[in-house]
Amino acid sequence: MFIRKGTLRGAGAAIALLALSLGSRAQDAEAIRGEQVPAGAMWVESVGLHTVQQGYGEARAGRSVDDHPITLNGVAYTHGIGTHAASELLVDLKGSATRFVSMVGIDDEKKGSGSVQFEVFVDGKRVADTGVMHGGDPAKLVSVDLTGAKRMKLQVGDAGDGVDSDHADWAGAILVLAPGATVRPSPLVVPAVPGRYTPVTTPSAAAFHGARVVGA
Repeated sequence: MFIRKGTLRGAGAAIALLALSLGSRAQDAEAIRGEQVPAGAMWVESVGLHTVQQGYGEARAGRSVDDHPITLNGVAYTHGIGTHAASELLVDLKGSATRFVSMVGIDDEKKGSGSVQFEVFVDGKRVADTGVMHGGDPAKLVSVDLTGAKRMKLQVGDAGDGVDSDHADWAGAILVLAPGATVRPSPLVVPAVPGRYTPVTTPSAAAFHGARVVGA
């Protein structure tokens, strides 16, 4: 199913949402370029980005990591997540989403530089992998079934050659919600692992541990 220009207006929004929920790989990227999210869906950025961990700068909603409009191959996106390798965002889906969709690539602000790899993990299993993408490569559509899923991780790797110029965009990233969903996805915070406790042992032999005094 293709989504033609203007389908995010009026009744066309339902058509766009239907295509997203069915996961058509041929859908027009215009469906996730609009300013308003279709009914029954939500922008991933709206879950909150304060828990994103990344190697440079900070994740931005609707902007690149360098605070420019998200742009892939000359196409601008009003919404999405501008991040930088290496990075990850954990989302608590709460079983309320049916699909994740995003266009991905290195932001045009790097003018052909950088190399990254986008991966999506659902309930601990890798379900999407773009392979290595370089600056200037055509953007790729990522579409993942989330029916019944509890957790999702959006991960960007540095392709094994360091993080220089790795300005990665999850452009137009959207979650399609299950019909009648009563709860919304939220950021997942993983508790920090406490440091290992090393017990202090008492020497078996008695000894003096006071300050050393020299002279009279």
